[in-house]
Parts: sequence; C-alpha cells; structure tokens
Amino acid sequence: MKRRRFAWSGWLVLAVCVAGIVASLMIFASLNAPPDSVALEMAFLAFPIVGAVIVSQRPTNMVGWLFCLAGLGTATTSFSAAYVQFAIVHHLDGQPATGLIDLAGSLVWPANLTLGMLLLYLFPDGRPLSPRWRVVVWALVVNLLFILVGQAVAPGPLETGGLIPNPLGVHALAGASAFLLNYAVWPLPAFVLLAVASLILRYHRAAASQRQRIKWFVFGAAVMVIIVTMGIVSSSLISSDPNDLIATEVGNILFALGILALPIGAGVGVLRYRLYDIDILIKRTLVYGSLTAILAALYFALVIGAQTLTHRLTGQQAQQPVVIVLSTLLIAALFQPLRRRLQRTIDRRFDRSHYDAAKTVAAFSASLRSEVNLQQHNEQLLGVIEETKRPTHASLRLRSTA
Repeated sequence: MKRRRFAWSGWLVLAVCVAGIVASLMIFASLNAPPDSVALEMAFLAFPIVGAVIVSQRPTNMVGWLFCLAGLGTATTSFSAAYVQFAIVHHLDGQPATGLIDLAGSLVWPANLTLGMLLLYLFPDGRPLSPRWRVVVWALVVNLLFILVGQAVAPGPLETGGLIPNPLGVHALAGASAFLLNYAVWPLPAFVLLAVASLILRYHRAAASQRQRIKWFVFGAAVMVIIVTMGIVSSSLISSDPNDLIATEVGNILFALGILALPIGAGVGVLRYRLYDIDILIKRTLVYGSLTAILAALYFALVIGAQTLTHRLTGQQAQQPVVIVLSTLLIAALFQPLRRRLQRTIDRRFDRSHYDAAKTVAAFSASLRSEVNLQQHNEQLLGVIEETKRPTHASLRLRSTA
C-alpha cells in the first residue's frame, strides 16, 4: 500500500507539471505572444516523466524525487512568466497574487541549480557516498535555504528593471537579505567541484553494476553538453542577429534535444542499465561523432578552399555545384577507411582488452587455414580462451567418433 501511494505521488507531480505548462501555453496564446520555444517547454517535461517512472519503481531512491522537483520547478517558472505577462497586459500587476507568482518563478532557478548538484551527490542509489559527504549535502541544502530566504525578503522589484515589487520584501531587512545572498552565492562553485569529485570517487569505489549506472548518467550529461553547444554554435553561424527567428528556433530545438539526453540517461542508469551495453554505445558514439566532425570539417574546408583558390587564380568564383559534387564524392570515398581507422584507434585507447582479444581471435582464425595437427589446434584454442576470457581453469574434451 505504501509503495502504491508513493507511485501515485510521482504521477501526481507529473500531472501538476503538465497542467502548469499547458496553462502557460494557453495564456501565451490568449495574448498572441508565443513563448520563447514550445520545444523547450515540452523537453523539460522529460524531467517529471523520468522522475515519476523512477518513483513508481524505486520509491525510496531520492533520484526520482529530485527529477520530480526539477520538473515542478520548471513548470512553475513557465506558468509564472506567462501569468506575469498576462497581469501586466490586463493591469493586474499591482495585486499581491501577481507578486507572489512572480516571486515563486524567481526562486526556482537557485532551487533547480541545487537539485542538479544534489543529483551528482546522490546518483545512482539516492544516498551520499559516505557520512562525511552527507555533511556536504546538508550544507548545500542549508546554503539553498539562505538564498531562498534572502531573495524572499529582498525589497524592491523582483527583476532588474522589473515592474512588479516583491510582496514579501521588507525594507528593514534589506541589509540582512544582501548579506545572505552575498555569502550564500560564493560557496556555489566549491559545491559544484565537490559534487563532480563525489561522482568520480563513487565511480572508482563502485562495483561493476554501479559503474554501468554512472556511465549511463555521464553519457546522458555529455550528450546534453555536446548538443547544446552545437545549438549555440549553429545559431551563431546561421545569423549573428539575435532577433533572427530561424537561428533562434534552430538553437532552441537543439537545446531541447540536449535537455532530453540527461533525464533519459539517468533514468536508464537507475532502472534499465542491464538491458543495454553502455560501453558499446559509448564507443559507437565516439566513432561516429568523431567521424562526423572530421568529415564535416573536411567538407567545408574543401568547399571554401576550392572557391578561394579558384578566385585567386582566375579572379572568378568556382562553380558551386561542381565543388559540392567533387567534395561529396571524396567524403563518400573516405567514409569507410576513416571509420575503420577511428574504430581501431578508439578500441586501442579506450578498450584495450577487447582490442587485444579481437587481434588474438583474428590471428587464431588465420592459423586454422594452415594448421592440420589436431593436437596443435587444441593447444592454440586453449591458449586463445585463456588470453581473451582469462578463466580460472580451461580444458577441452573431444568426442570420439569411434
């Protein structure tokens, strides 16, 4: 019964998050002022979805609750931004309810930053690495409370240049609020470094199964960083004008895709890490990610170089279709050789045991073509098994055909 109640709690949080985001989209639609990106709004729903699934399966694991709280905070921010804009348009910005809703949205960002650090401290089993690390976790929570209290009682507008004053602001506590905010913000970089160190130490001390979980989480975080960086770079390459809608939307879509990677990687790490071989996925990502980057750089270098060389020699621009066709044919010819070379390099650097085992098996397969002595075959086969699998004992029995 208790497990079922916890499961419903996670799904209830998800329902509240969906309601908040849908309400914000409806408010923006009524104002004919769409949000920055609907894709981003939908992508952030991945946090409460993954959190609800983890809570329903592992109700005592704090990781699921952290994702639920992060999703709840994001939905609060979305609804707060929409309602404040609605209140300003309809001259409701002087009401206390508008100020409270705006204050709730402004308090979410430090809370979500703290939740992200707590995720590093507690992943994957929902517990700190040791009692000493539990002290660090509680210090982080207390630091968050200082920030929230400092922002809650700070007098004046809630945002720089904002129109809505803080309904809970107290002018007599302005000095205390500034003190709390100044001395609570300074330790944040140290908490971030300690969180990363905690995850690294946990990986080195963990058993094989927990290492697989951490790999899934780190893989999702790495994919998120790469895709978000690609979104920022692609937006700047498409247009340097921040008001360019196409460049902004491309960046938002890539940012949304990157946001999805973190909760998905963490969810698989907590619940389904044994169903998928993360090592194979990491190696393939390294191979094809490096291959794509190299070929893309080579393609653009060929196109730009051919145009520049033609212009300097003849004073005319190169024919764009000809350059593109020749560059495409060269890229297609280099694809397989470069992929094999990258595969060997990555196996040799990051998976040496698998690389050595593959070489041993290949050498044994080649020797089978020329060896006719059965006893020699048996010895070679046992040698290959011992070298690649490293068993404690290996023997070979042959069935007699007589």
